[in-house]
Amino acid sequence: MIKHFFNKRVSYIENVINYFLTLHSIKHTSAHLQESIDSHVESPSMLSVKDVLFEYGIESAAVRKGSYTYEDFETPFICSIQEEDWGQSAFTVVTANEGGEISYLDPVIKL
Repeated sequence: MIKHFFNKRVSYIENVINYFLTLHSIKHTSAHLQESIDSHVESPSMLSVKDVLFEYGIESAAVRKGSYTYEDFETPFICSIQEEDWGQSAFTVVTANEGGEISYLDPVIKL
């Protein structure tokens, strides 16, 4: 059991929320963050991200990109992305969006 605990992989959603909270200098623990994510009925989803952020005092709203460009959104923001070779989409934190270039946290955890 101890071996399982120390070999625990951090989920991409935990990584994204942890990164976002750290960017905003919000104190948190990995244990509480993981518990909040795991206990959410809709996890992993944008609703679960929104609700977990709310637990830490961050109010947010889900917006469909539609005809907006990424430059229309204030950074940092969390969104869903998918690369061609991924089996499914993942959440990421977009940290900059200037001049047609987007900088974001790589959601694929390589442990």
